[in-house]
Amino acid sequence: MIGAGQKTWHAIDTSRTPVEALVDAAAAAIADTGSSRLVHAIDAVAMVRFIADTTPGIGALFPRNPGSPLAQRLGIRDAHVLIALH
Repeated sequence: MIGAGQKTWHAIDTSRTPVEALVDAAAAAIADTGSSRLVHAIDAVAMVRFIADTTPGIGALFPRNPGSPLAQRLGIRDAHVLIALH
């Protein structure tokens, strides 16, 4: 199954974290599959690193491995969490 999700925010919300933004986009992709039960079949969460997490001064605002809190927030259990460092 393939689901696609994208979110665009036009209003600045300084309280929204990068993980919350990922959760919104990933939830949209899961909804796009047509089956919310798909969450229980996900066995891996793979991501690329945020470019901003390497930027001096703002790197601390971005998680080094956002896949773990993303999986937790979506209810994905026992998934391998992979992150591309380059």
